Amino acid sequence: MRKFFDLHNDFLSELKNDKVRGKYLNKYASSNEIVSAVWTSEMESDEAIKSVEKGFEFVNKNNGEIDEKYGLFLRLGIEDMHFVSKNNLSRVINCSPDYCTLTWNYQNALGGGAVEGGDLTALGIDVVRELEKNNIFVDTAHLCEKSFMSFSNITENPILCSHTAVFTLQNNPRNLKDYQIRMIVESGGLIGIAFVSQFLSGQKKSTISDIARHIDYIVSRYGDDNICLGTDFFGTKNTPRGMKSYASLPALEERLKFLGYSDETIDKIFFDNAKRFFSQKNMPQ
Repeated sequence: MRKFFDLHNDFLSELKNDKVRGKYLNKYASSNEIVSAVWTSEMESDEAIKSVEKGFEFVNKNNGEIDEKYGLFLRLGIEDMHFVSKNNLSRVINCSPDYCTLTWNYQNALGGGAVEGGDLTALGIDVVRELEKNNIFVDTAHLCEKSFMSFSNITENPILCSHTAVFTLQNNPRNLKDYQIRMIVESGGLIGIAFVSQFLSGQKKSTISDIARHIDYIVSRYGDDNICLGTDFFGTKNTPRGMKSYASLPALEERLKFLGYSDETIDKIFFDNAKRFFSQKNMPQ
């Protein structure tokens, strides 16, 4: 299997037992990388921050063993910062996530979600600045357009959207419009294409060809340097037909080859772009 970097996988939230998590990870060796997201939207504040800290412990404790045993490297992401206040933000920062998603689909104390709308709040702006000061990316997935624009006006980093698709191809509030794609690309940012049927097509069940269609839309118009995979495995029950796990990635690779994609470009989409993007975390600020 070709090496991959998945920008968003919710297994850390959905698989509660460390032994079960280990078995899941054991299936996907070959020096891959996964951002393991902790989804907090249905949690009270205390439970949410504790879940983030437990996620950090799992990633931090097991990464050496996982890397040696499975050839896999884990990263930590946080999905929905509704629980954050000035009193507990330092606990989030101490967990060193690679990125934090400010909202889920609805408005919270930080900003507006993709479904409900709203703008960044004063607290949201303070949180953005504090995260970036501590070398943590803010993920714009789940932000509504107004909050996205407000964020783009204050961020000092390349813009990240971890799991989404193209609005022009499928009208869904979670998808990016062309001007947003252009802004992300021009910032040197990164877009992860989600394996979520309702993001990809108007059909009840999309296909691997639909994933390739969204990838090709971006590559053909904006180049191949700013796109990667953001599967949303375990975050959706409605994956495209034939795409239930990483074991199905070779089928996507074959589809991209059929469209004329070179090995170099497929390597960029599957691994290299995301790896390069997160290497910025190690650069001097």
